[in-house]
Amino acid sequence: MALRGVWQLQKLVVNYCDWGGSSRGIRAFMESHLPALKEKNPQLEVVTQLIRGQHPNLKGIYKNHNERVESCEAENQTCNEATKRAGNMDDGTEDVNQSS
Repeated sequence: MALRGVWQLQKLVVNYCDWGGSSRGIRAFMESHLPALKEKNPQLEVVTQLIRGQHPNLKGIYKNHNERVESCEAENQTCNEATKRAGNMDDGTEDVNQSS
């Protein structure tokens, strides 16, 4: 999201495990949607971090140095849900129907 023409989300960090079942959806997101996200948003720095044995998450780092972490640990989470969470980072909205 841009505030007065300045993009607020500066960096998106994708943390995932290369073998864990809970990272299945985020790995699919990285293969199918992440390249398009990078191409569509050249102002956004996108970093992937392999963290074995940990549940996946998306971390947004904003211009005002605030951080926001979206957990993506549900084993049945699909690639589309991971894409939706990444979009939530960008526009500053939260999914009110998310289950804990």
